[in-house]
Amino acid sequence: MAPPPDVLPGPRLPPWGCRCGCADNWASRVACRQCGGPAAQKTIQAARKAAAAEAKAPATGLKRPPQGQWANGAPGNANAKMLKTIQDLQ
Repeated sequence: MAPPPDVLPGPRLPPWGCRCGCADNWASRVACRQCGGPAAQKTIQAARKAAAAEAKAPATGLKRPPQGQWANGAPGNANAKMLKTIQDLQ
């Protein structure tokens, strides 16, 4: 059986600090990223609770629509150039 992961699925904030001085461990980490020491029991319980809630959450399947210059396809005439290059290669 594999050991449990050091990082569980869930939020990254608020970060927690370790005795070794590493103060930017994600909230979903159950072990310090610098020294590997365990997080406080309260932090581990909160991370496991958040991971369980995320596992139960339904997947929406919604994707963010494209924005900026790629919203309507490739910028400029990149598609036309690509198609011409493909035709030239054939």
